[in-house]
Amino acid sequence: MTPEHILGLEVKLFLGALFAMLAYRMLAGQISMKGLFADGATGQQVSPERVQLLMTTLMVAMQMVRQVAQGGTSMPEVSTQTLVVLGASSGLYTAVKGLKMWRLGKS
Repeated sequence: MTPEHILGLEVKLFLGALFAMLAYRMLAGQISMKGLFADGATGQQVSPERVQLLMTTLMVAMQMVRQVAQGGTSMPEVSTQTLVVLGASSGLYTAVKGLKMWRLGKS
């Protein structure tokens, strides 16, 4: 067994344990998820722009983790397409948030 292989196993074990601990604490209510999607400025229970930003971020994160888990020994390459998707998602969130704040300021 090479040192890289051992280190890879240790990293996977650590990330798995971290994920399990966070999932357990969220399910047990020790980490509050209340208001994660709520829009405090307008009082909406679910903010669509927050949901799309979270989903985009999670999809990109899962893609990166999958690349690493497939045996990569270095940082995974981030494609231009991935950067465009993340930028567009963040830009949309920021634009909608800014528009809402501007409208509230005018009222």
